[in-house]
Amino acid sequence: MITILGASGFIGSYLKRRLVASNIPFWAPARGESLRGRDLGRVIDCAGITADFRVRPYDTVDAHVSRVADIARNCDFESFVYLSSTRLYKDHPSSPARERDDIQVSPFGAGGLYNLSKATGEAVALTLGERGRVVRLSNVYGLGSEPHNFLASIIADALETGRIELETSLDSAKDYVGVDDVVALLPLIAAGGREPVYNLASGFNVTNGEIVEALARLTGCSVSVRPDAETWSYPEIDVALVREEFGFQPSRLLDDLPALVESYRREAAALTFAPSVDGSESPAAGSRSVTVDDRRGQVIVEEDGKSATYDLGTPEAFERVSDAWLRAGWWVKHIYTFSWMGRPIVQLPEDLVRLQELVARVRPDVIIELGVAHGGGLVFYASLCRMLGRGRVIGVDVEIRPHNREAIEAHPLFPHITLVEGDSVDPDIVGRVKAMVRPGETVMLMLDSNHSKAHVAGELRAYSPLVTLGSWIVVMDGYIMQLVAGGPRTGPDWSWNNPNQAAAEFARDNPDFVLDEPDFLFNESPLSKGVTYYRGGYLKRVR
Repeated sequence: MITILGASGFIGSYLKRRLVASNIPFWAPARGESLRGRDLGRVIDCAGITADFRVRPYDTVDAHVSRVADIARNCDFESFVYLSSTRLYKDHPSSPARERDDIQVSPFGAGGLYNLSKATGEAVALTLGERGRVVRLSNVYGLGSEPHNFLASIIADALETGRIELETSLDSAKDYVGVDDVVALLPLIAAGGREPVYNLASGFNVTNGEIVEALARLTGCSVSVRPDAETWSYPEIDVALVREEFGFQPSRLLDDLPALVESYRREAAALTFAPSVDGSESPAAGSRSVTVDDRRGQVIVEEDGKSATYDLGTPEAFERVSDAWLRAGWWVKHIYTFSWMGRPIVQLPEDLVRLQELVARVRPDVIIELGVAHGGGLVFYASLCRMLGRGRVIGVDVEIRPHNREAIEAHPLFPHITLVEGDSVDPDIVGRVKAMVRPGETVMLMLDSNHSKAHVAGELRAYSPLVTLGSWIVVMDGYIMQLVAGGPRTGPDWSWNNPNQAAAEFARDNPDFVLDEPDFLFNESPLSKGVTYYRGGYLKRVR
């Protein structure tokens, strides 16, 4: 078995798809999920901080060093592959750069901390002896890479604005390797690599000038270079080890660029769809043109070269505009602007009103919320309990940060709240929560912690027996994840790796529960669907 760390990231998500296609068993633990006490098999560590390491120095050290040391010290595994970077060769005195060459790393400069943390992480992995291996990756390209990645950003500029402005000179050069080539080789290195360190690169450098010349030819964009542009050049990377041991024959960026540009063009121009929980299609990543024509009283939707028109005042028009509004809100972090009675609450206001309706309908004795964050949700449910004159709230989170705990415990509604810190699917934590529920009490369950499909499925298995007949489990945020998959602050796998998929499979396999979004308690409109992050995530216990 292979354990993928960082499976929701760019390389991790491609690796996961590769393993699925090859019928190789794997486990992709969610962020924060406990690894201790588990046999991890062959670990491939794809987790790390890339584009924003300059503004997240402490997270960078945690990701590249501390977490690796913790796994090395406390976990069982057959092998551990640590993904490092050919950035370490930036100041290399000779070319090509080979794995056994000494590297020079300085704490100064914008990349100093990044390089030092990667070098230290390598050293930790190599303390494992024959079990530890390091893979130094060059600049990995492919659809879905970091939006601030140089190549992704200039392709986006060429397609969206028709203009590229380079901040580094046309002579700047570095190595690029395709993500498909990378994920094809990583399982082989994990299974039986003979060397402690491998360069995984194309073996030749490509200049900025060559790239933008190709982009200008493919897109018709204009190209300019800032007057103060510096020349950044890396040595060529020696790939003899992977070529001789694994027969590695990498693709070439300039050969792949036409297909890559076309993929970005399709991603930007077409609306993609993901399966919804009821088997129909629901909007996912991508973009569409939605125009509201007040004069004609119409909503015009352009997608995939086709146009559809809906009359204002119809539910269909409202749904199209609502989905566009939800996607726009995600881009500007709209839900991060609200609080409830003094505590931040990262929820859509309409969803909070609908939850209030559900709580008023069920009148639960216990509301269990998995996922605490700032505590706004706990305070929200506690305020409903206070108004109803009954009920209490149990909040579970893998980490309740001290400042959040202090604020929650100081809140006037804290008498209605119990905090439990630990992994929500840890059997000991599940047992503690179950012990807090008395026989005969009505229980409602809110799932708002780690949103990966596997983690939510584990929570459903663990806590669903507590939910009483006629009550609900609210599986949060699956719909919005499908809508925005591939956008900012998302993973490319969100279209399928989301809570809704776990809820659908749970309902299919558990006849005690059905997918049942509650009707509006009051409705003088033609609408039957709200503006929500949760559509497809309501499970009702029916027997």
